[in-house]
Amino acid sequence: KIELDHTGLENGLPINYPELTAVGSSARTIIEINKENSNIADLLSSKPSGISYDLSARLHPEGDTSKVGLVLDDSGFDLGLRVEVPLDIQLSEIELEQDLGLELTSMEQVESADLILITENGFPLDLVLQAYFLDEQGAVQDSLFDGPAQLLSAASVDQNGRVSESSSSTLDIALTAERWYRLQNSAEIRIKAEIATPIRVQYLSNFTMITISRSN
Repeated sequence: KIELDHTGLENGLPINYPELTAVGSSARTIIEINKENSNIADLLSSKPSGISYDLSARLHPEGDTSKVGLVLDDSGFDLGLRVEVPLDIQLSEIELEQDLGLELTSMEQVESADLILITENGFPLDLVLQAYFLDEQGAVQDSLFDGPAQLLSAASVDQNGRVSESSSSTLDIALTAERWYRLQNSAEIRIKAEIATPIRVQYLSNFTMITISRSN
């Protein structure tokens, strides 16, 4: 068991509250606990299986009776705990596969068609994508890309490893009458994706854990 040692917690911290002119509203107070003002790094490094906390509130802790506040019968406060842990990781050759039901509208006398695939990647992960069209027996009838799988570039990240801009692309896939016929007669589509972190990125993002409790 490791106790959190934070400058200020022992003596109490002031929290915001709604003014008399804002009855029924709420006020938010954010208290940041980091490695500079606490032993949070040592606490998380111990790989805890759980985190417990306790708190109490005092009215007019300084004894200043000139300050006027209000308490309603349904007044209360919510406490939320959010922990962000930097995650340094590099992935390669991670494959995902999923089969989805497919039902295309039957259209006759189609000589050619264009299938436009619009993608937006909001993760700092490269994605190599391919899809296969299957008949009712699970046999492959055709593939989405006539050739190598397509690369969907990772989203851009800033110096802190947070996504700064999504990566988007538009792919125009030409379909002949023969390919269109095979697609129409497909019962399922099998999506296969290979995930990898770009070499230029040594970190991804932050793991976030959120918990909220309410007291009245």
